[in-house]
Amino acid sequence: MEQIIGDYKQFIVIERDLLENLQKKAEEKIEDGIWEKSNDLYVEGKITLDIIKYIKENNIYNKDFKIKR
Repeated sequence: MEQIIGDYKQFIVIERDLLENLQKKAEEKIEDGIWEKSNDLYVEGKITLDIIKYIKENNIYNKDFKIKR
């Protein structure tokens, strides 16, 4: 899908450091969930990793874009 930069699209900026810290916390939750046999921690960590992957794959710099004038 083509990204259009213009008056109707809005974007947020997420620092790479923040995304990496979030990923580390999610991985810790997965580890805690496995060792403590707690499915909630495992599932929460897994969902967070899926969200991080989605954000990275759909970053504006990964897609073609044109400037709307």
